[in-house]
This record gives sequence, structure tokens and C-alpha cells, in this order.
Amino acid sequence: MTSQLVHSLKWSALSEIASKILPPLFYIITARLLTPEDFGIVATSAMVVAFASIIWEAGLSKTLIQNQDNATLQNRSNIVFYTNIFLASTLYVLLIVFSDFIANFFHDYRVSDVLKVAGLSLIIGSFMSVQTALLQRDFGFKKLFYSRLIGAIIPGIVSVLMAYMGYGYWSLVLGAIASMAMQAMILWKISHWRATLTYDIALAKELFSFSKWVLLSALLSWFFIWGDLFVLGFYFTPHELGLYRTGNYFVGAVLGLITAPIVPVMYSYFSKIQHDIESVKTALLFSSKVVSFFVLPIGVGIFIAHDMISDLIFGEKWQGLGLVIGYLALMHSISWIIGLNNEAYKAVGRPDIESKILIATLIFYLIGYIMSAQISFEVFLITRMLLAVGAIGFHIYASRKVLNLGVSDIFFNIKLILFALFILLSINIAIHLSAMLIILYLVICICVYLAIIYIYDKTFINMIVNILRRRKVDN
Repeated sequence: MTSQLVHSLKWSALSEIASKILPPLFYIITARLLTPEDFGIVATSAMVVAFASIIWEAGLSKTLIQNQDNATLQNRSNIVFYTNIFLASTLYVLLIVFSDFIANFFHDYRVSDVLKVAGLSLIIGSFMSVQTALLQRDFGFKKLFYSRLIGAIIPGIVSVLMAYMGYGYWSLVLGAIASMAMQAMILWKISHWRATLTYDIALAKELFSFSKWVLLSALLSWFFIWGDLFVLGFYFTPHELGLYRTGNYFVGAVLGLITAPIVPVMYSYFSKIQHDIESVKTALLFSSKVVSFFVLPIGVGIFIAHDMISDLIFGEKWQGLGLVIGYLALMHSISWIIGLNNEAYKAVGRPDIESKILIATLIFYLIGYIMSAQISFEVFLITRMLLAVGAIGFHIYASRKVLNLGVSDIFFNIKLILFALFILLSINIAIHLSAMLIILYLVICICVYLAIIYIYDKTFINMIVNILRRRKVDN
């Protein structure tokens, strides 16, 4: 790995820590002031807005990162900028027109008004998409750090204060809008790029040819990210929806401290070495191992202590949240075994792979969601976890075709990590521990886990230490 990559990882990590630690802290404070139902209402609107956001972005920003041709950069940036603004504005109007219909579908009239306000994020987001993509393309993660730091602090304070003053779910909606507006203003201030009055139609067609697969992949990804909430919103009340959304957010925030800094940097790095498949393969294996080294034990740890975490952090009115946190922690952590594969596919010019995998697994997820939701909330959670684990097989097949990475390569790469965690999780399942003993057990687990990895894979541990010390590591 190059020193530029390590340096970028550091600033990307700081950027994501700013945007991943501070918002969850404010989120937790707000959760203790509000109810699961409040979060359920906002989750429904967020799901719809997220779908619209995918359409206006159209996958075009990824083309700015993937294409390393500086000669056409200004023209490509203009195309992305004007296209995104047009699509975002159009979708916001449609959102207002159909807000009542959407609210009726989810059996909650309050969703209509929330959508009309939350939809403003579509337009705000379209004004900063190019700046964000260009900074990622040029490894400008230090600048992104400052925008996300300020964009995380001020809006969080707004949400907490409004929740304390009794504004209910509106505190969450307006806090999110404030966050995006603040980040947009900062990005325009620190970015040197400005749009010019040109729009190359021929070049636009070329960009759309690449972005159509990214767009399709993003639309399908929406189903896998939000499809569970869509089904829950139809079959269950805002209370269960709020529990699920909050549990998913909490787990995502914790694991995101590790994964969020790595994903944008690795996509940029894969793109720079895209013509050397062996180098991409080597970088993917190492980065996936690093992610698994941190993420898998965190997921297992959350599963072991899920009830204690729920009671200590969220309080009594969030009963049932622990179950959600436990199952989703296992699901998300296991999924990250192949979590960086999609970035490698896109970087080597195969954005269609992710879409094809999602299409292949779509019917299984849809059937699983609908059938399990009609049984019980817990059955839905278990089914959700098993579906995500089963989907890994499709990714392994694709990686074999595109990168010559088979099942033996992927699992041999992390065999010690899986072995150590299997033993620790098996012991926990066999015995029932009190809250205090769980804390002691987790401490012991961490020590045993690190000892096993260090004894049998000392080289890998040394490489982790070198990265943390910002040394140049030759992989």
C-alpha cells in the first residue's frame, strides 16, 4: 500500500468518526427524549426520500471517481452537477404531489407533512454531490473531515434542543435538514470546483452508459437497505418500525466507525490500480481482512451483550430493542466479509456485477420478508439475518469470475478470525451470564481473540500496527 493511501485512510477515518460518532451520541440523547413511534414515523419518510435520492444521483458521481481522465473532468463535472439538480428538483415536486398517497399506504397521515419537509434534502444533496466526489477522487479526505465535523455537531445540537422542547419527531426531521445544509455550505467553501455553462451531450451519453449500472445497483441496494423497513411499515406499527430503525442505525453507526472510512478510500485506490487485476486482488484481500478483524468481533460482542446495551443506552421505554440490536449486529458484521467486493468490481469497470447479484437474490429476500413478517417480529429478524448470510455465496461466485478470488481465498484469508470467534460465541451460547459477568466475559474474549490472532498471524498484526502508525506498508 502507498503512503498516500495510508494518509487518506487517516483523514477518511477522522472524517467518518466526526460523522459517525457525534450523530449517534446526539441520536441516543434524542432517543431518550422521544419514543420509538417518533422514530418510526421519521423512518418511513427517510425510506421514501432515500429512494428518491438514488434516482437523482443516478450513479453519476461514481463516474467522476472511476474515470481518471483529467482532460474531460470539467465537462463531466458539469454534466453530473446539472443533471443531479434537474432530477432532484423534479423528484421533490413529485414527492409533494404523492405525499398523501404514500402516507395512506403506510396508514399514517403524519408521514405526508414530514415528506414535504424532509424532501428538501434532495435538492440540498444535489448541490454538493460533485464537490464530494471530486474530493474523494483526489484523496481530499482531510477537507471532507472539516465539513462532516461541523455538519455533525450543529445539527445534532438542534435535534436535541428541539426534542427537549417537545417538538417530537420534527426535531429529527429538521436536524437532518440542518446537517445537509451545513455540509453543503462548507463543501462549496473549501472546494475549488465551480460549474460552467456547458453541457456536452455526447459525453453525457457516455457517462450514462456507465452510471446506468451503478444506478440500477443503487436502486436494488435500496431494497436491501430499506426493503425490510418497507415490509415492516406495512405489516407492523410505527413502534416496531422505530425499534427496528433505531437498532439498525445503532449497529450501523458502531460498525461504520470501521467500515465508513475504508470504503471511499478503497474505491479510489482500486480505481487508481484498476488495470492491474493482481494488485486489486491483493489490496481487496488485505483490506477485507482488516475490516473483518475489527468488525466481526464487534458484531459478536454486541450480540452477546445486546440486552445490557439496550437497557444502559436507550432506557426502559425501548424494551425489545436489544433483540433487534443482537440479530442485526451479527447480520451486518458477517456481511462485511465481502463488503468491499462491490467497490473493486466498480473500480475495474464492472459496475454491472453488483446489480446482477442483487437481482439474483431479490426474489429470495422479498419472499423471506413477506412470509416472516406475517409470523412475528422476531422471526422476521432471524430471517433477515439468514438471508444476508446466504447472499455471501453469490458474491463469492462473482469474485471468482471477475477477480479470480474463490471461496478458499476469501475464507482462508480470515480463517483464524472466524475460528476464534466461533469458539467464543459457542461458549456464550452454552452458558447464561448476568450483566456484570457479561462485561467480564467480553474482556476475556477480547484478550483471547487478540492472543489467537497474534500467535498464529503475527505478520498481519504488525501490518495493522504499521498502518495505525502511518508507516508505509508494502503488501
